[in-house]
Amino acid sequence: QGSLAGEIGENLDLGSKELSDQILHKLAHAAAGCIASSLQEKCEAGAIGAVVGEMVAGSFDMEPENDGDYSQAQLNKVRNVGQLISGVVAASAGYDVTVASQSASTAIENNWGKV
Repeated sequence: QGSLAGEIGENLDLGSKELSDQILHKLAHAAAGCIASSLQEKCEAGAIGAVVGEMVAGSFDMEPENDGDYSQAQLNKVRNVGQLISGVVAASAGYDVTVASQSASTAIENNWGKV
């Protein structure tokens, strides 16, 4: 999932505010999360984690701390919140919390802050 998430970040305009671009971005992550999790027969949980993780990360409005780069503390904060919320959403829907949380983490680590 990590390499797919990185490819999504490199090939889609993450800075676009167009609704269609934002939806395409989230759908691409849902597909990547699903594909990566299909080996464990957990497609839905992987898709939930990737989408929720990206949505949570996109809601953070913070400035980079280190010469234009986000600090490890900033990444940890975004990743932890994304994992928590994706786990809650997955559990509420009856899907695997661990898979959703890991998928959120992967999506965030490979895309967040790369606008």
